[in-house]
Amino acid sequence: MQLVQQFRASTSYIQDLVLSPSRDYVAAVTSNSLVRFYDSNTLQLQTDLNILPDSLISEITIDPSNSSLLWIAEKKGSGGLVSMWDVRTKSQQKELRVNGPVLSISLNCNQTILAAGTELIPSPHDESLLMFWDIRGGSNPVVFRESHSDDITQLFLERFDFIQRIRISLLVCTFDLTTFEEDDALNQVIKDNSVYKVGFFGPQYEFLYLMTHIETFSLWKANTGDKLSLYGDVRSSSSNVELNYLIDCQYDEVGQRLYLWGGSNEGNLSTLHVGLNQLSLINCLNGGHSEIVRSVLWDIHNGIVLSAGEDGQICYWKST
Repeated sequence: MQLVQQFRASTSYIQDLVLSPSRDYVAAVTSNSLVRFYDSNTLQLQTDLNILPDSLISEITIDPSNSSLLWIAEKKGSGGLVSMWDVRTKSQQKELRVNGPVLSISLNCNQTILAAGTELIPSPHDESLLMFWDIRGGSNPVVFRESHSDDITQLFLERFDFIQRIRISLLVCTFDLTTFEEDDALNQVIKDNSVYKVGFFGPQYEFLYLMTHIETFSLWKANTGDKLSLYGDVRSSSSNVELNYLIDCQYDEVGQRLYLWGGSNEGNLSTLHVGLNQLSLINCLNGGHSEIVRSVLWDIHNGIVLSAGEDGQICYWKST
């Protein structure tokens, strides 16, 4: 791949890139609570959304059926907020206040349930909240309080009414949301080192990949919690490239292959194929970034990559 286009999107760093379900725009989330929207084909700036300066954006998610609607998880001092915005009019449509900083959100595929997870709230109960709203009209959330003792850093509302969540304190939990009684809903618990990112993959999305804060990587069966493969510290997986941290994985549904993205502190990117017992380096993208890369979007079959990171740059890469 070669670098085709490069531009500075922000004077602060870019913490995430999110592709709209309609694939017509890319949202770039910056560390100073600005969301910028770019045409996914031309990368021309379309509009931006500036959240109040006393808020920090933790995560965004775009409505699967209406790409003009954006859900934002925010931290506001000791509290938090989940809000829905209309990108076209830059107007807030809904606001859900939370008694703790919100770290993660997820919207189910039917756009009926919104889930949010908080940081560990130190007093009076030392608890983390996992909250569910019926966004068709219900105002009072269902709250799970007992399954957590640390930050809820990622959420997925997935098919079959399962929700999977991660917390920094070593646990990945799955819930069956055919019931909203917390003890009955808890389905599976997987323990690993300080998990910070997880995702589903496989022909039926029956497997999980886990990344940790100490840069280890592993594969698991989603329904049973059985361990498939442990790769250890990925930073030592290849002698041909400098790998200081993990970024994310991407599953190729057509080829049924899983790929892992990692980077160097100097901003170089590496792609590794995830085999059952080993990781194989397949590509390096050098010279686009000068600092840590935070997010990668990869259109595998059209050979296009978008990357963004702490240097405020967005880079457009294309297969030669």
